[in-house]
Amino acid sequence: LTLRLLIQLPCCYPHRILKMRSLRMFSRNRWCLGIVIGCIYCIYSMNLFKGFKRLNVPEVKLALAAKKIKGHILVTGVAGYLGSHMALNLLEKGVQVLGADNMSRGSSQTLGVLQKFPNFQFEQMDLGDVNEVDKLFQTHQVDTVLHFAAVAFVAESVQNPLLYRHNITQNTILLVDAMLRHNVGTLLFSSTCAVYGIPKQLPITEHTPTEPLSPYGRSKLEAEEYIRSKASANFKAHFLRYFNVIGADSKGRLVENPSPENDKYARMWTACMDVVFGRRQCVHVAHGRTDNISPDGSEIRDYVHVEDVVKANLHLMARNFKENIEVWNVAANQPMSNIEFIETARRVTGVFIPICFVDVSKESTRNSSSPAVIFASAEKLRQETGWSLTYDAIEENLATAWRSTVRHTNTSSFIAGSDMMGIWSSMARPWDWASTPYDVCIVGAGLSSAVLAEQHVTTFNHSVLIVEKRDHIGGNCYDYIDKETSIRVSKYGVHLFHTKYDEVWKYIQRFSQWTPWEHRCVAKVDNKHIPVPVNIDSVNILFNLSITSEMEMKKWLEGIQILPPNLTAVNSEQVGLQRVGRDLYDLIFRPYTIKQWNKDPKDLAPSVLARIPVRTDHDNRYFTDPHQALPTHGYTRIFENMFNSPRITVRLNTDYFHIRNTLKCKHTYFTGPVDAYFSAQGLPKLEYRSLEFERRVYRDTSFYQPMAHVNYPAMSYNYTRAIEYKHIMNQTSPHTVVFFERSTDIGEPYYPVPNPQNQALYAKYQALAGKEANVTFVGRLANYKYFNMDESIMNALQMFDKESKSELRERRMKKRLREVIARVGGDSCVRVAFLVALFPNNNGVGRKMRKSDITVTPLNNTLFGLQQNQSCGFIFTSSNLKLAPKVNGWRTIPLDMDKFLPASKDKSNEAQRLAHYLKAVAPLIFPSANTIIYGDMKCPIKFFFLCAKEQLEQLNASVVTLRHPVHHGKPLIKEFRATVGHMRSRGETQIVFDEILGLQQRYANDGVLKTPVDMPDTMCMAYRQTDATRAFSARWSHTVWSTSMREQLSFNVDVNRSPLDPKQDVFYISSESLLGTS
Repeated sequence: LTLRLLIQLPCCYPHRILKMRSLRMFSRNRWCLGIVIGCIYCIYSMNLFKGFKRLNVPEVKLALAAKKIKGHILVTGVAGYLGSHMALNLLEKGVQVLGADNMSRGSSQTLGVLQKFPNFQFEQMDLGDVNEVDKLFQTHQVDTVLHFAAVAFVAESVQNPLLYRHNITQNTILLVDAMLRHNVGTLLFSSTCAVYGIPKQLPITEHTPTEPLSPYGRSKLEAEEYIRSKASANFKAHFLRYFNVIGADSKGRLVENPSPENDKYARMWTACMDVVFGRRQCVHVAHGRTDNISPDGSEIRDYVHVEDVVKANLHLMARNFKENIEVWNVAANQPMSNIEFIETARRVTGVFIPICFVDVSKESTRNSSSPAVIFASAEKLRQETGWSLTYDAIEENLATAWRSTVRHTNTSSFIAGSDMMGIWSSMARPWDWASTPYDVCIVGAGLSSAVLAEQHVTTFNHSVLIVEKRDHIGGNCYDYIDKETSIRVSKYGVHLFHTKYDEVWKYIQRFSQWTPWEHRCVAKVDNKHIPVPVNIDSVNILFNLSITSEMEMKKWLEGIQILPPNLTAVNSEQVGLQRVGRDLYDLIFRPYTIKQWNKDPKDLAPSVLARIPVRTDHDNRYFTDPHQALPTHGYTRIFENMFNSPRITVRLNTDYFHIRNTLKCKHTYFTGPVDAYFSAQGLPKLEYRSLEFERRVYRDTSFYQPMAHVNYPAMSYNYTRAIEYKHIMNQTSPHTVVFFERSTDIGEPYYPVPNPQNQALYAKYQALAGKEANVTFVGRLANYKYFNMDESIMNALQMFDKESKSELRERRMKKRLREVIARVGGDSCVRVAFLVALFPNNNGVGRKMRKSDITVTPLNNTLFGLQQNQSCGFIFTSSNLKLAPKVNGWRTIPLDMDKFLPASKDKSNEAQRLAHYLKAVAPLIFPSANTIIYGDMKCPIKFFFLCAKEQLEQLNASVVTLRHPVHHGKPLIKEFRATVGHMRSRGETQIVFDEILGLQQRYANDGVLKTPVDMPDTMCMAYRQTDATRAFSARWSHTVWSTSMREQLSFNVDVNRSPLDPKQDVFYISSESLLGTS
């Protein structure tokens, strides 16, 4: 009676019993109370009472089926993916399980989980050894065999067909023969959907002809045929043909372990995990098959959860055979393309998984063993056994696998001492990304973010982190294939690319193929569809006119236009009246604007309606830009390609504000709402408009509306426009889907509301943004300004150029530096001193040296074209000795008198102090090698020349680096020429690097230079031993001086001559010459 009540009330919640009108009836009727208690006990004893989970007939049937499983079960391949899950389920139910595995591809960690059960026994053996198989049946009682053991990679079978024939066909033959010899009469054989090959009809049923394409499928089918030949009343078998098994134990105890075979022949989920954990750069997806019905061009597969596979086996083990051989498809009948699978994996893991598309449009490039589309019906299994899917959504399937993967990857006990230790421990754990330092962090994965990320990686090879709170990339440009209609749609409204910027068009073509597309739109007004923007045809239809020429149209507009006071529009209403007059304004512009912005046009800035053109001809194109096109494979594909770099890390489902304090970023780009970033400042929120989308599918309908884009300006419609995507790119489908858009204040921000109040408030946020260190606000929401797609790209490119200008200059300068030194030095040991103040600051004048300036490119002999075994002397002086570069084979000597010798207030002894200093450091220098001396002296420059001549002779120096020889407004040309002349007399090439940054020129009121200064900008001069060297006049600007110095360089020296003449050419080089002077 209890079981009967349980079956007859399948949808009853246990807690509903407690909600009955009168509880007294239970106390008065002991029999009824006994029945209720008996029901609860029965549910509990059958392990079905899980909180308040709804009970259903399949669960009850499964529990009853499990109770019927008796005897001892042999599970082959017990340490593998399917075998371990099957064994674990049986062990939990108290069944005696004997496991067999040769451990060639099984996991010892998985085996350790099973060995915790007392009712489990394990034998490591090879099914291909007849003696071992016989010994197994002789020493153990076996009533039923579940045969899972097999290698199972289609691509591997193509490369090594003999392995698969031996492992699958031959081993199955030996196992069946042993079962017959030892009177074991029940076999559940795990087969595969690969036996069907390319089906002629879909979905596949058990009656679909078997025509396998791969050696894997043929081997399974041959094994089936042998089992069928041995079937009898005493030997019966079930063939379970699985379709792409995924997922993991819901409790996280088991996981599909990585293996060398998985690494080489990865299944889709395993390949996704390889990308997540850094073992693979991208997932390769075949694309472009002509025999494919997938709208996105990738192959279609059917996925079933591993626990649903276990359920199918349990049902069949408890079932009485109707025939000696029975065939069952185990599938979900839920076809999904490979691209859809990867997008689901991104949502589940929160990690962007790049796709590498493999073009298989040509038959020669196609994998002939892989069908384009395969999915099946498991209706027979459902009807005859009561089996049903526990996991009927792909997100649930992958979520179980992800939880198990994270749990096992993050458990040291799982890794330590395991046969998988090398693989697991080498994985980058995706949850550790927040503590990893990055060169650039970008908040948001939209268009601006993609451009900035791509530019930083391409230009500087920076490491980039992108944080996105949504579960997909692409921002509002994200598009996808609508599953019900197979039509590509945009999730956040239609996006139509158009641009007048050749630079933008050239840039964006790098990431996608483009199809020319000129967009057209109509508005439904008075039950008439009129072209938008307004043109001659619009006016003729609305007002029953017969305007034919552009001159007539202009004359008609002039007669209806209402000019604003003072001829300058101050709001959108005045703009609308000025352009189209009262009638058109009231019919189209005003109601549409009110619906879109929830404000009267008189309360909006003029820019709102100024964006809408009015045509005086018959042109009905929505845009007139020279470049109008749509990405052939959708906008999402563009972002796939832009983010496809190992230097870019994308984290989805992640709120930046929850992790901002843990991130380690040198620089951050913020593309979200600027008021959200400064929410803690207490300022009011900026005003945005959002959109709501109502999706309507019209089945067996060619088209719903005359064209893709129809506006509904009248207030009688509660939506602003309808987009029928089937029109766009001329897509084909027996059905159509239309998205109706409504403007609202609730939801994600789409459009900044342009009015004076918001602009004044944004100015306050803008002031805060200007004070934020190492953060750049970029994009529509961060700048509180509407951008078209091309404007967003242009804005991001310009922002990158502005932000990276300094670094680009430094890199170009270093490149030129290496070229110059290599040309001068050749293979000899060149003596070079690296400058301290070599780089300009943000305002172009100069800045303090940073350690990163030196360490960006580690110095070594190769940098200067030297051989590694060459040894060179090196002297470096700086007020910041930490910046001294370390070069192989070079010696770093500090030339800092203030630290080496006590400073004296009496400047008259500076010469003597310097002499003592040079004598002290001389023994530290290679006496047999020429040496660079870089003078960054605190004493006046002239004392350096006066005091250093003797020491320079002793040191055999060929190069002297010094400040520009200016003291008290007078150039020390004499001393400079004497020093250079001394070096020239030795017949050596002289390179003098000048540090002339950082100090500003100082003038008295009369314009005479009276204090020691350095040049305010870096210039290049070429000196000869002549008075032609330009001296400083009392009145000069650095711009004029720059021009004159460049002219002199061009006049005196041919830098491109190689080799240089060491007896004539003396170069006086600074950073500007390395940047811009050839």
